Amino acid sequence: MNMNPYGTWRVKTEGDCEGRSTANLGTFTGYFDEIAFALASKCYYTLDFERVEDTDKFDKTPTANKVSVRILDMRGNTKDYEQLLKDRDVFVKTGRAFNSIELHTENPMSKEEMEALRVRNMLLKQGIDIDKIKEFL
Repeated sequence: MNMNPYGTWRVKTEGDCEGRSTANLGTFTGYFDEIAFALASKCYYTLDFERVEDTDKFDKTPTANKVSVRILDMRGNTKDYEQLLKDRDVFVKTGRAFNSIELHTENPMSKEEMEALRVRNMLLKQGIDIDKIKEFL
């Protein structure tokens, strides 16, 4: 048994027998006593620590070519996600769920949609807001 107090820990609360007060508090790296004191206000009966080894070793083979996601402290602004993922080989599209986006491994837009977006961006760079023009048509 590895008795090092420093490590990566999955922390849960021990709850009542029905499991209503059981909660997964997350995975944390550090000294377990520091983590325990930091999470003390979330404790019901006890905090249960489980040592987790090699947390970043998992099968990264995609199981789908699209997934709906959101980062909870970000709004569902597609441009923000595009900026965040600009160096990644993924495509971002507005999601259907509240404040969500869809990540795609392949471009989800048709050729017509891509051309319309290219023209729209070109007009915006020239200071022409196509949405305002639509109001007058």
